[in-house]
Amino acid sequence: MEPLRVLLLVADAPLVRALKALLRAHEVIVADDAEHALASARDRDVDVIVASGRFRGGDAVALLVALRQAQPRAQRIALFERESFAAVAAAVNEAEVWHVETVPWPSNDVLAAVVAEAGMVARSVPALLPDASLAQDQAWARAQVGVLVVEDDPTLQQRLREQLQARYQVRFASSADRAIQVIEQYETGVVFAEVDARHGDLGGWLQALKAHQPQILAVAACTRQDPARAIALADEARVFRLLARPLDLRQCEQAIAAALERYMQIKRSPDALPRHALAAVAAAEPLLSLPPPALLARIRALPARVARQAAGR
Repeated sequence: MEPLRVLLLVADAPLVRALKALLRAHEVIVADDAEHALASARDRDVDVIVASGRFRGGDAVALLVALRQAQPRAQRIALFERESFAAVAAAVNEAEVWHVETVPWPSNDVLAAVVAEAGMVARSVPALLPDASLAQDQAWARAQVGVLVVEDDPTLQQRLREQLQARYQVRFASSADRAIQVIEQYETGVVFAEVDARHGDLGGWLQALKAHQPQILAVAACTRQDPARAIALADEARVFRLLARPLDLRQCEQAIAAALERYMQIKRSPDALPRHALAAVAAAEPLLSLPPPALLARIRALPARVARQAAGR
């Protein structure tokens, strides 16, 4: 691959030097402020945007949101020196970043490989753009495409049922095993999962599901608001939205609606699916654990049937 065009939104001079050295094989553009960043993204047709913390003129995540609109083809990477769950969630939910990393990062080789893969996807995979004609498909999707809620709290199940059932084809499962049964039987576009379930951690289950069913968009709700685990859910399970408990039900429905819309875009443009698939580059220090072998085998058996559904009705 030819050298990538990488835009750095980094205020700290030593960090800029470190990233330029790491990415010396590519064309690196350093933006001085938000206006410069937006102009560079458009005029230089950048492939990858790397942003760290606060930026001159505002928050880097807010600027990444604007850059997502200005240059939707480019993949975005967020670096956090003092990360919080809320900051990681904003990077995932608002900026839809390709990767989240800490500063200092655990491995030069991994970060360089992440940037290279992000650039490859940006160059070779079409971006999914807003499409007003999706409104008709969205109405069909709400009636036909399943939203699967994996939640073992009966009270929250009932609240979500009252919030969602009138507008979505929603189904409920209290365990990962039952959730697989639902996915085996019905076309499922969105999975909403409480990852800190009483019956076990579902983070690794979401990772396995994304590895074998990349068209399914996951909305993860977390009781433990641990920023390291939030990063793992973003990078290792590629969750589409990341929410904190106690849940705001309106925010929850907004996340599900956005995920269902994206699922329909993927059905229309299956060539864009790699933008929502797991990265080939493994995390330097993975945190999520895969589900038991029997459950993993059932997940692996799903694609032959469901993958055809992702390409069209």
